[in-house]
Amino acid sequence: MNARSHVLGRRLPHASGGWAPPTGTIGLTVGRQDVISHRSRHFAWVSAEQLARLAERPDAAVTLRSRRGYLPDSPENQRLADLLRRRPEDFGAAGEPIVLGADHVNLRCAPGDWQPTLELHGAECLDGFQRLVVMAHALRELGPAHLGLARVRIEVVTGAERDRARLLSYETHRYANAPSARDNLSRCPELGRVRAEYEREGGYFDPRRGVVAGPHPCAHGVADVFRALACFSTDRLPDLAHRVSTESGLHAVWSDIEGPEYRSLMNGTVHAWSVQRAVEAYDVARQVTRKLDTSSVKGHAHLIRYAPDLVAWAAGRSLPLRELHADGRGAPEWDQLIRGAFAATVADTARRLVEAYRAIRPYSDRFKSEVARPDIWTALVERGGWAR
Repeated sequence: MNARSHVLGRRLPHASGGWAPPTGTIGLTVGRQDVISHRSRHFAWVSAEQLARLAERPDAAVTLRSRRGYLPDSPENQRLADLLRRRPEDFGAAGEPIVLGADHVNLRCAPGDWQPTLELHGAECLDGFQRLVVMAHALRELGPAHLGLARVRIEVVTGAERDRARLLSYETHRYANAPSARDNLSRCPELGRVRAEYEREGGYFDPRRGVVAGPHPCAHGVADVFRALACFSTDRLPDLAHRVSTESGLHAVWSDIEGPEYRSLMNGTVHAWSVQRAVEAYDVARQVTRKLDTSSVKGHAHLIRYAPDLVAWAAGRSLPLRELHADGRGAPEWDQLIRGAFAATVADTARRLVEAYRAIRPYSDRFKSEVARPDIWTALVERGGWAR
């Protein structure tokens, strides 16, 4: 049977500026159900094996008019390569479609042919060049059969929409909300269970970014929840409390919700009531340290200002921390413990830590940077007898 061609776009003049797009025709085999056209935009699912061949040549960044060359040291590219290697079926669904521009597009197919050819004339890559090269490298390493398992979304733009798409490819990052490690928390089943426990008790707790709902009348955020759990853990040393006391350390823990640090804080033993206890004790400790941190604070007493979570951790050794997650008749009266003598214990602990600091670093004058060091925290709790 004679092949017939359905023209989906119109031929455009070459781009200005002295650059001419590739004169050859690129043919991509697609399924009839895998291609949709709307005016000058054409959407399709294509095998990674075919797309990889677009970026096989060393000068692919030039011929495809990419805004930058391949970045081999990019962590994102390395993760994409690993995803394609381990889970090719998920590779095409990750991220946005690869956007290609073309002078014009033909869908060439014979009658009854369920695998027509999408022909691109004068193609360029407007967005997604890094993924194209990742696929090209994987094609050499893993072979066409492996890449055939990955189906990748593409969008082909022609006409005036091509220039608009090219411009937007430079601007898109300005309109996208950057992801945060905190976004991982919505995937944590243990946090989901704790959230459900709060709802059953008539409370509300939502760890998602942008939702202000904490497990306390003062609306403590999820950061304070994790810091409280770290401060009132049974750990012998305050290593994890120190780590999550900073934004960078907290986000590092959140970035791996399957990691040992995260799992030591949020696991099957944690319940709504234990979160509530930890947060309330943490709130008392912070109230006390804020009162002690006055304008008259001098010398080694700056420890109270720059390491309040160390004070909370050390003071917490006076509480029955092994029973923090316990419930039932045998559980301690946590409300009495926290609202009773704990505030006085925090104040006394702060005084003892300052004395220990003065003893181990008598001539120090760089208090802010020094008390932020984990080795100083360890030395102080060991000297004060809290490490046990």
